[in-house]
Amino acid sequence: MAKNFEPCFGKQNDFIRYSPIVLNIEDNENSLRIIYALTKVGEKGEGIAPALPKKLKDALSDSRPVYADNEDVFEIYFSDYLVYQVRNEIFAKRNDKDKELGKWLTVFESSRYLDYNGIAPGLPIKHYGIWSEWQIIDVISDSVPTVRKISLKKEN
Repeated sequence: MAKNFEPCFGKQNDFIRYSPIVLNIEDNENSLRIIYALTKVGEKGEGIAPALPKKLKDALSDSRPVYADNEDVFEIYFSDYLVYQVRNEIFAKRNDKDKELGKWLTVFESSRYLDYNGIAPGLPIKHYGIWSEWQIIDVISDSVPTVRKISLKKEN
């Protein structure tokens, strides 16, 4: 899907068709490492559990599952952060009052989350958002995150 592209914060990242899937979040002495995969779409009716009631199986028969694409995995690394939160995407909603740049990996020029945390104005900090399939991750940091493609394959 994103073979020749590097996702980055604050851009539309239009080549990412569906929201990414977060695979891991690792917090280590004020550094933050987030591993996520881009997604691929399965075939119609694929992955429907045989034990489901017939009515539900019929309803799902035209659907297409979305899977993590293990060929398109990225690491987002914050060498330092002030605060972060993980929200269930079902209960997360974009706010019209927030000034946000980007689509899946966003940078906020201003946000209620920055205001809520009461971090002193004038500090060189930013609010970053990672919008994924099941979670929304908000990070307030004074460091610019790096985004790099990684491999999940283990070396022998």
